[in-house]
Amino acid sequence: MQKVHRVWGNSRTRRDVLTDFAEVNNLILAAPDGGTDGRINDPNDKESMTALLDSVENGYSINTNQEFILGFSWGARAAYSYGLENYNRFAGFLTIGAFLNGAFIVL
Repeated sequence: MQKVHRVWGNSRTRRDVLTDFAEVNNLILAAPDGGTDGRINDPNDKESMTALLDSVENGYSINTNQEFILGFSWGARAAYSYGLENYNRFAGFLTIGAFLNGAFIVL
């Protein structure tokens, strides 16, 4: 049986909402898949995200002074930790509903 989030639906729904948001706002969306555990904060995921960002920056005309990171839920936790570890790379970061140290925190 497929798990369905009570608000976001399934992963296809989340993908479509994020894609629509990026297209409407003229953004390039880079979203890691989270691997087999669904989380995106282990060393392999961080290395993959860095490689993806490097590739996108080299392949598109991106103003790196206007590069932001954001995330929701576990993605917020990953954005928070990745953003802090790479603070000089981003103009800012937004975390929404981050799970940090087992606590739900809205930043």
